[in-house]
Amino acid sequence: MNNNDQRSRPLVIGCIYSSPSDSNFYSNFTNLLDEVDLANSELYLLGDFNCPINSAKGKEFIKFMSHIGLNQLIRENTRVTATSSSLIDMIFINSHRVIESGLIKLTISDHYMIYCNIGPVN
Repeated sequence: MNNNDQRSRPLVIGCIYSSPSDSNFYSNFTNLLDEVDLANSELYLLGDFNCPINSAKGKEFIKFMSHIGLNQLIRENTRVTATSSSLIDMIFINSHRVIESGLIKLTISDHYMIYCNIGPVN
């Protein structure tokens, strides 16, 4: 198997939830990332990171993810209430196959649903 061939890369999809009260999340998350072969896997990590993207902690987190080769797709606020809004639900990828991403504004929760559509392997 040729690891440079896009069709031979393992596909890894992870659903993430960071509890606001979990002080060990980022340490555990970093350990999880150490288990994934980022260079040879097609990775999609999505979920509620409970880290507002515009906060100091959020900017640091985005910088870290970018440094390890993961790009964040979602650009609009995902948690919206009558008094606040923030972007805390994210999708991180290391792939070029995403053809569309965004959110669906559902009213059953104070979080909007995030998504991405993946194109075929060339």
